[in-house]
Amino acid sequence: MKIAESGRVGALLLLVGVGLLAAACASYGNAAPNPSAAGSESLRLTIAAPSDNVQVTSPFEVQLDSSVPLGPPESGQHHVHLYYDTPTPTGDYDLVYGNQAQVTALTPGTHTILASLRNANHSDAGPRALITLTVGGAAGVAAQTNGGNMPEDPYAY
Repeated sequence: MKIAESGRVGALLLLVGVGLLAAACASYGNAAPNPSAAGSESLRLTIAAPSDNVQVTSPFEVQLDSSVPLGPPESGQHHVHLYYDTPTPTGDYDLVYGNQAQVTALTPGTHTILASLRNANHSDAGPRALITLTVGGAAGVAAQTNGGNMPEDPYAY
């Protein structure tokens, strides 16, 4: 091969490489916003139970419905962070590696639960679900106030 011909081939290869790189960069970020692990459908997460705007007694179970399998981070699967009383995924959260979680720490009153689908590395995968609910007192137990006249246990005289 002659030097001039070799230079044209090198220039052509360089142009092809730059073109491929430009095409790859142009398509980055234009992909479907939430492809599933299989790549054929969007990621989806809903809170199947409890329903929005219901009253529950503590403890209660949150049931999730996800379009992808859920598992612990070391499995490489997605998982869910449950946030309480915040509309955004900030602050403390409970980890959920399956389709259900037991909630025990909410006090009586109105609360929100935000479920956020997460990648194995805990980064936000996109889908979120938010419900509002009211936690009532323990089933069958009336709320009591202590005016300072009685011991904490009313039967401990």
